[in-house]
Amino acid sequence: MPKETIARRSEQDERGGAVLEERTEELSVIWNISAEIVQTMLKWTSASDETGESHERYSPTLSRHEINRMIRALRKARDQAFGADA
Repeated sequence: MPKETIARRSEQDERGGAVLEERTEELSVIWNISAEIVQTMLKWTSASDETGESHERYSPTLSRHEINRMIRALRKARDQAFGADA
């Protein structure tokens, strides 16, 4: 399935100079043309996880109408948070 990574972050949670947790998070959009499936995926890895495995969660399959609604909501949030594009 094709995948487009939207954001990737690596962070450390520190308190008192000590690293409590180190984690990497990734937000992606995935799709399958033949099955007409579009979903978002959140993947994260935590160094404090004893297995060292990454974890993934998928959204429900989104319809064309829901994708268009999400695009409108993201544009509205972007414009209100950062100002409208010129």
